[in-house]
Amino acid sequence: MGASLHEEGCFFKLWAPHAQSVHVIGDFNDWKPGEPLEKDDHGIWQGSIRNAQEGQEYRYLLNKGDQEFSRIDPYAKEVTHSMGNSVICTPLPPIGHFDPPPLHQAIIYELHVGTFYKTSEEGPGTFADVIEKLDYLQELGVNIIKVMPVHEFAGSFSWGYNPSHLFAVETSYGGRKEFRKLIDEAHTRGIAVVLDVVYNHWGPTDLDLWRFDGWYEGEGGGIFFYNDDRGETPWGHTRPDFGRPEVRKFIFDNVMFWLNEIGVDGLRWDGTALIRNCKGEEHLKDQDLADGWSLMQWANEESRKVKPKVILIAEDVRGNGTLTEKTEEGGAGFDAQWNSIFVEHIKPSLADDAQWHMDQVIEALEFRYKHNAFERIVFSESHDAVAIEDQRLPEEASPGQADSWIAKKKSALGAVLTMTAPGIPMIFQGQEFLKAGAFDEKDFINWDRLEQRKGIFKLYQDLISLRLNKEHKSHALSGQHIEILHAHAETRVVTYKRWADNADEAVYVIINFSQDTHEDYWLPFPGEGDWVTIFNSDSKIYDEEFGNLGPTKLEVHQDEEGNSSHSIILPPYSAIIMYRE
Repeated sequence: MGASLHEEGCFFKLWAPHAQSVHVIGDFNDWKPGEPLEKDDHGIWQGSIRNAQEGQEYRYLLNKGDQEFSRIDPYAKEVTHSMGNSVICTPLPPIGHFDPPPLHQAIIYELHVGTFYKTSEEGPGTFADVIEKLDYLQELGVNIIKVMPVHEFAGSFSWGYNPSHLFAVETSYGGRKEFRKLIDEAHTRGIAVVLDVVYNHWGPTDLDLWRFDGWYEGEGGGIFFYNDDRGETPWGHTRPDFGRPEVRKFIFDNVMFWLNEIGVDGLRWDGTALIRNCKGEEHLKDQDLADGWSLMQWANEESRKVKPKVILIAEDVRGNGTLTEKTEEGGAGFDAQWNSIFVEHIKPSLADDAQWHMDQVIEALEFRYKHNAFERIVFSESHDAVAIEDQRLPEEASPGQADSWIAKKKSALGAVLTMTAPGIPMIFQGQEFLKAGAFDEKDFINWDRLEQRKGIFKLYQDLISLRLNKEHKSHALSGQHIEILHAHAETRVVTYKRWADNADEAVYVIINFSQDTHEDYWLPFPGEGDWVTIFNSDSKIYDEEFGNLGPTKLEVHQDEEGNSSHSIILPPYSAIIMYRE
């Protein structure tokens, strides 16, 4: 489908079953209709235009009765802008080989191209701007960047969850060639790229797909959409018709385009609950969309065939573990999904002492969908969690004083919990140097804060290094297992051991959620021996206002009953990570 160049011109192919005639108009014919395309029995119009060349602009002119519609090609890989013209282009060359990190070693950094970094006075940030910061991300230590949607959208400023043209890469960001450059440059630094894609709804503005060939029923959107109640979404009547073969193929082809031609290493499907259920609700079984479920299964199965190490993520946030089960077992076939329980329990507990609940903290740490801890992605900030009515964690912890001692201390705890919990850790852009406020499409990061908060940046570096076992002391953090060893609601102290293959090679995480310093606090330990501190969030290397309290090394012995314990000093709002020499 779409436009395909050949030696004598360009071949055009379009699905428009209700059109009575279709012409291609563009630079090659002075925008005047010539010979119409020919229609087959399946509603597909096709034909070749001589002398059409790469870089020329075009549109389809559809006629239905006395109605005429000028449309951008649904398969256009380049457009001039969301309400402009399609552009004839050649496929990008194959991308070089790259293996993304295994899930148990993945550290995700979520970024929004338009606000992450910008060098121009006007307009959003671009792919080229992101490239300038890749060395920074490599220094931080992350190995996956999760890029918010880059489907062509209305205007130049957007989160990206309002796609107008699925195959076209947002022009204000630089288009598909610049996106490919970003991916290539990320790969040279050992960083994979996972792209956010939007298939639960489209538009609703600048949407040429709406009533594309003039046909529709009721309030429906025509051939690309459900035309009954199933079409209704929070963003209008714009849910794709997952049961129509041509629409399924359109979405499937888009998945293959991102993986094969653009070369991303994985996809994060936005709002899968609204693909598999009309209301996006787990308990409303009569609203389930079996066609949406089977579409995800099909796309995920084929994605693994073309890219065996592809990373497939669902944003479902309904606690349904079937999303990450294998398709042959009835699952949707995703590798992992965003874990809403973690952020919904941890962020309020850190933001406000009055909302701290020990049981919720423990549930956030121990939760898993089925048997594999790495089926969940854990975070204390994301674009959704810090937007609209919500704020960044430093702002919520200390409103109007995001640089205060308490904001820094609690943000550090959020980082520790994220990096030490079983699951795949993710941070949101700017979180690593206390970005404040709420996220929106013009919430540009102030990079001066990095110099002001370089200690907090180092805290994140150190935690990521521990997670990746760079010093060969913390392999346990990339393991499946966790055991809560101590949880006391009154003192607000929670401790847990983490291990991978061997429980005797555990690390011990000790967290004081209270504002009090606990001196001579007796704790159980995972075993006897010399336990050495490998991380202390209260260290002054992270901030001069911190207290630098806590042990460096403890000699732990067993009692007559075989239990190991030791007294310890616990600084306020702090975490200590220890390993056994």
